[in-house]
Amino acid sequence: PILRVAYSPEGRTLYSVDNKKMFVWDLTTFTPLRNFRVGIGTLCDMAVHPDARFPAVATTGPRGMLQVWDVRKGKLKSSLVGGHRSSLTAIAFSPDGDSVVSASKDNTASIWDLKALMEQNHVADNHPRYMEGGDLLNFW
Repeated sequence: PILRVAYSPEGRTLYSVDNKKMFVWDLTTFTPLRNFRVGIGTLCDMAVHPDARFPAVATTGPRGMLQVWDVRKGKLKSSLVGGHRSSLTAIAFSPDGDSVVSASKDNTASIWDLKALMEQNHVADNHPRYMEGGDLLNFW
């Protein structure tokens, strides 16, 4: 089944994902542009980079991993690990696209600096039991 969908910033492309593949759709012709494998395990969330010139999508990977994909090439750009002790529940890009925040079932949220490809700031244990997709935006 389709687990997540999101528009590109300019609104001409739609991204959809299931547990195995990402599909990129052209909304002017309603045809698929490409699809590619996005990993193994259960995907919990997806976020689209806010700058249309940098077509990247972040997905939650196995065992607390955050993955950033180049959707033009269908290639994994980076896998970010180490910020969480449990599986991820939500992710979101910052408005400028320089960082991405992830939330986990271990009651933590981490902000990742995409330029440095490392954890920038870690917010721990001051959340409800855990946050789900829509609740993450309300936290900030």
